[in-house]
Amino acid sequence: MEPVVSSWFSIPWFAWIPIVAIICGTVQCMAKNAMRHRERIAMIRMGMHPDLGAEKPYIHEQEV
Repeated sequence: MEPVVSSWFSIPWFAWIPIVAIICGTVQCMAKNAMRHRERIAMIRMGMHPDLGAEKPYIHEQEV
């Protein structure tokens, strides 16, 4: 157990910045994908088609 702990302390302080950034970015991406999946499943359960998205309303242009 001691070699693993000593290897963590042998990493310089400035190397921790990209390590933490990569870990946080990965966790953020996983959370975003999980949320998108939950929303998609909720749309399917409500009977909506998740791939169509929201249709934009068609507005008739009026001549002035």
